[in-house]
Amino acid sequence: RIRREREENLSAVNLEDDFFYIKTDVKGKISRVAIADIYFVESADHYIKIHFSSGMKMAYLTMEEVRSRLPEKYFIQVHRCFIVNNRRIQTFEHGQLTLSNQDIVPVGRAFRPGLLEEMNGALFKSKRS
Repeated sequence: RIRREREENLSAVNLEDDFFYIKTDVKGKISRVAIADIYFVESADHYIKIHFSSGMKMAYLTMEEVRSRLPEKYFIQVHRCFIVNNRRIQTFEHGQLTLSNQDIVPVGRAFRPGLLEEMNGALFKSKRS
């Protein structure tokens, strides 16, 4: 029982911290994830893939579980299968995002208005018409 509570505590995210732990796809392996290093999260059947510049880690989690634990200030869901780190977005065109590592992430129609609202908040534009 104590072991189970300890594992649950390791995988819990404290939004004040800059990292969290996940149980990976390797049995018995718990891995540290630095929030700032995440480029995007991708749904993969019953797992999620967390993508970094240095590779990827898989965890037995749902998109909802991940979305509810990542800081909303930095992460936005742009597709039913993708959550992106908004600090990693380079361009948005033709219904897709290009991230700073050159990965391409699709933007779903239902998620486009939220993404555009997020981007418009930081959009630098002229007051001239």
